[in-house]
Amino acid sequence: NSVNDLPPVKGETVPFTDPEKIVYTGGSDSQYSWDKAPRYDGIAGEVGPLARMLNIKEPLVTGLALALAENGYSPANVYTRMLARMQETAILAYELLNWVTVDYEPGGKISVPLDFNAAKDSQGMGLWEAPRGALGHWISTNGSGKVANYQCIVPGSWLMSPRDSNGIPGPLEQSLIGSKINPVGEVDYTNPVGIFHMGRSYDPCISCAVHTIDLTGKCAPNTLRIL
Repeated sequence: NSVNDLPPVKGETVPFTDPEKIVYTGGSDSQYSWDKAPRYDGIAGEVGPLARMLNIKEPLVTGLALALAENGYSPANVYTRMLARMQETAILAYELLNWVTVDYEPGGKISVPLDFNAAKDSQGMGLWEAPRGALGHWISTNGSGKVANYQCIVPGSWLMSPRDSNGIPGPLEQSLIGSKINPVGEVDYTNPVGIFHMGRSYDPCISCAVHTIDLTGKCAPNTLRIL
């Protein structure tokens, strides 16, 4: 995003207390999503199986993507996205036997002792490549060892991000712009199959953008108990 945007470790989540003031029709300034807009050097990157298959130069998916690009088509589309997901599953199926018979250590450690005193005035970061894409968690603690700030950027944050402060939409929004509502035949607004196919190819996760809304105004921010 812009130079004024915060890195994940310093990210802020500020409760919005007046839903009536949310602007949905302000162009790139619209508040039309609960999701973050993470960017890598200003780029709205796609994560997930297609990105992984292209990064490792998997022959089938990479060859198809290059052929599409050479003929004027986008290498990232519903077909290549779904093909990459199936191809990755096939690759992992072969690797499972090695992981179980070679890499697995019976009786190995599954946890280590933690010194919580070392967690005072500290920062921690956890990065993982989840099935749907890149996942990151960032946590900061205060002098008492309590959580002072916590942020996460999940695959859905990358894929379904709204327009950022530079007006750049996320991957899913970019793919929907200019796409046909129905792939063939007359437009049927009651059954927008093309839009459904496009959205589902990203394997969207509803929990990545779930928020609670208190229309009564009786609940103060940060007082909801979820566990």
